[in-house]
Parts: sequence; C-alpha cells; structure tokens
Amino acid sequence: AREAEELLIPFDSVSVSLNASSREEYDRICRPVESTAWDRLLDFIELARKIASVKLTAVEYPGVKMESVIELASYLGLPFRVRG
Repeated sequence: AREAEELLIPFDSVSVSLNASSREEYDRICRPVESTAWDRLLDFIELARKIASVKLTAVEYPGVKMESVIELASYLGLPFRVRG
C-alpha cells in the first residue's frame, strides 16, 4: 500500500475503472490473475480518495450490470461516468 500511496501523491485526481459491480462479475468479465483483484481494487479506491479526487468509470459491455455499478459508485460516495 505504501508504494501505491507514493505513486498517487503527484496526482490531484484519479479515474478508476470498475467495469463490474461485484467480485463475481469482475472475475467473469476481467478474468484477473489474482483471486483478490476485486478486493485490491476497492482498497485502491479507498486509498486514492485519501490523496486525490476520485472518479469511477465503467465500460458499457455485455454482461455488466450497469445499474448495479452505478449503485456501487453511489454507495462509495464517488462520481461515476459510463464510458463507450
């Protein structure tokens, strides 16, 4: 986490692409190598918001429950934008 924090310091804003609304959806769509990728993504978002302004995004893609992604962004209290 310390390395990520140091990388974030120069930035005043960060855009993070969620691309899913849950761990299961993220694993199915993004197929990460690490089984903890979803948790790490959420941890990164929480770390980033302590250092910079954070905006969440997601790509309009078959299989993405966009309404649920929007709800997640709202729950996290962060602005959200649908891409492409």
